[in-house]
Amino acid sequence: MLDSQDAFLRLNRQPGSVLPHLDAEGKPLVPPDFYITGYSQLTTNGVQRLPDPMDWPKPRELLHFACLPEHESQSQNSKTQKADSVSEFMSSGSLSDPPDEFSFVAQVFTWRQHIWREDYDLLQIHKDDTRPELNRAFLREGAALDHWEDQKAAANARRKLEAAQSRLQNLFTYRACPQYAELTLGQQDFVIREFLRRAFAHYAEGISTTPTAPRARTGLFVPSRRTLYLAVPFRGEREAEIREYRIE
Repeated sequence: MLDSQDAFLRLNRQPGSVLPHLDAEGKPLVPPDFYITGYSQLTTNGVQRLPDPMDWPKPRELLHFACLPEHESQSQNSKTQKADSVSEFMSSGSLSDPPDEFSFVAQVFTWRQHIWREDYDLLQIHKDDTRPELNRAFLREGAALDHWEDQKAAANARRKLEAAQSRLQNLFTYRACPQYAELTLGQQDFVIREFLRRAFAHYAEGISTTPTAPRARTGLFVPSRRTLYLAVPFRGEREAEIREYRIE
């Protein structure tokens, strides 16, 4: 059973040596046998995948685990004036899209009408309305579907309407112009999940690859030195060498 890269590398060693067993083209060789494995097991290289915030039972614990803030920190207070001007622009409708990256959870709630724009537009409701106004909007739009001649299309539209109402009920309170702190814990969990989803997606975009050298497969990463040492084999007129890649 090849359940990890470590298991594969152990089988790939030359007898009585720590060096890999390679063919003439530099491809790794293992003893002939029957092996059971999966592509994902061999390619994750022991790196733990980022969890899915949408499936995490207690998103606030995941937020703390990732050391991400729920509210504006003291170091961000200097940006308060800028944030206020952003709020003014949002109220006037001058900003069409939220930022690519949020600094803290409460920002997601501030930009809620832009993040869930389709849901708000579907129910024809404003972000600063109240929970009763959301419920009335849902009943109003649902009643309008009763008059559609195409019942199949009406059923599809009703499902979209119900999904929008299900999401938006996490963003409304019984007071107009609510703040993030006024949400229930369950509603805050909904916002935290969206914040984490965006944050993890942003981290994933930062994962990149660096080309090394053809046929180079053996390397040693030294965490304390933040350095990868790569063994580049002899090929043609190129001499064998050890290359050093430092993580900045």
